[in-house]
Amino acid sequence: MSRFKKKAGKHSIYRIISVEPYHIATEYIGKSLFDSGHDGVNGGFFSRSRDVLNIHYTKGQSVNQTSQPNVNSWTFYITDDEQMGCTNALTISELEGKVGQVYFAVGGKDFNRDNYKYGGKYFSKAYRTLIAQQDQKVHLIQTVKKVTIPECITDLNIMGYDLNTIVNLDGGGSSQMAYNSYDYDPSGKKRAVPFIIKLK
Repeated sequence: MSRFKKKAGKHSIYRIISVEPYHIATEYIGKSLFDSGHDGVNGGFFSRSRDVLNIHYTKGQSVNQTSQPNVNSWTFYITDDEQMGCTNALTISELEGKVGQVYFAVGGKDFNRDNYKYGGKYFSKAYRTLIAQQDQKVHLIQTVKKVTIPECITDLNIMGYDLNTIVNLDGGGSSQMAYNSYDYDPSGKKRAVPFIIKLK
């Protein structure tokens, strides 16, 4: 079903949960991942007032189906026939118009500097959470150390990922991963987050 491993880049070690496409889902929790009882990672971005800013969608659930354009430049999707990829989409209807019926989708950012409102956020060091695809599996990824976006790009290339198939989720103090009774909270904040990406 799922596997946990660590891989080394030039700038950080990366924790990776590898899972079959149909064995993940989004869920609204409104608390720390570690208080939810689920394995997985935190989801996309949210405002200080806890407004959800990205698509978080799993078929058959009532979840967030729209995104704000200034924080959602890239959406990771899994179709009903288990095809995976990333594309620009601000709503589920727009996404399904491009790729067909969707089982799962989560929005965030790509690695284009122009899509980061403040340049400092691109070059500042922070813990990162990402969702990617590799070898027909979904990879939920968390950095052990704080890295800039360019450093993260270097490391992902070293580890053999295609940057066009990765979404950068919320990070910093929101970066959380739980797996097999282990909690990975590099900032130590155990911050409440609206959505998680959980293992099923």
